[in-house]
Amino acid sequence: MQLLVSVADAADAAAAVDGGADIIDAKDPSRGPLGPVTASALVGILATVAGRRPVSAALGDLGDGADAPVGPFGGVAFVKLTTPRVIPGCAMILAAYGDGRWEDVIGAATRCGARGVLLDTSDKSGPGLFRLLSDTMIGHWVEAAHNAGLIAALAGRLTADDLPRALALGADIAGVRGAACEGGRGGRVSVERVRALAGAIAPTGISPMPAFL
Repeated sequence: MQLLVSVADAADAAAAVDGGADIIDAKDPSRGPLGPVTASALVGILATVAGRRPVSAALGDLGDGADAPVGPFGGVAFVKLTTPRVIPGCAMILAAYGDGRWEDVIGAATRCGARGVLLDTSDKSGPGLFRLLSDTMIGHWVEAAHNAGLIAALAGRLTADDLPRALALGADIAGVRGAACEGGRGGRVSVERVRALAGAIAPTGISPMPAFL
């Protein structure tokens, strides 16, 4: 299982890389659960990562009438969104929320050609994913995603204690923000916190490369 750490800027990205995150996720936590960073912040994140890790980008809850996202998306491995939207050169991860409608996301992902699905939470002040849904429900969802040929990612206020559970349920990716930060979701990514989270997933320090590469 891969550890994804959401970063708001280049400084966060540097800490996430140094701490051993497998995937660096560009996301502005002040703009919601899938808040996109500015184009300049994305440039800084990509320059800091410099190809050492895959970079993903959250693109918000785009509807049919939403403006096209601003990028540079060259160098971005995949994008996360709740409404299908093709970004040339990027794999699509279709997201749904465990505290909202999530049961149909796998079918929607297969129909739109997404590479994977993400089960997250929309209310970042509420219970985390593993407090909202049982391990059995999450495990069945992961299995259904795999049966459909999709990457299965979990996020939503995941803690260090949740990561071994996500691993045991077969998730391909576990995403964190608050657990990786000093001061919570709106704080700064900490090298030490990321290192501890990475160790909870892969005590040997060796993680397989993600399936979307």
